[in-house]
Amino acid sequence: MRFSNDGENRSAWEPYATTKSWTLSGASDTKTVYTQFDIDNDSVGDVSMSDTILYHVTDTTAPVITLSGNSTITITQ
Repeated sequence: MRFSNDGENRSAWEPYATTKSWTLSGASDTKTVYTQFDIDNDSVGDVSMSDTILYHVTDTTAPVITLSGNSTITITQ
């Protein structure tokens, strides 16, 4: 799996996990986190997903975004 804040500049591939800490930056705004999952281990990114997050810089509580099944991405400031 790998992640991106802009849909183009992605993190390095890493093994699938049910949780992930991810950092958002910049001003309070609506943000989108893009994910890719490589279901056949060939680094192609067979399944892509995105989720929109309302991000408040003054809010210190990290939201938990459920993508599907038991997969959770934890977004931190």
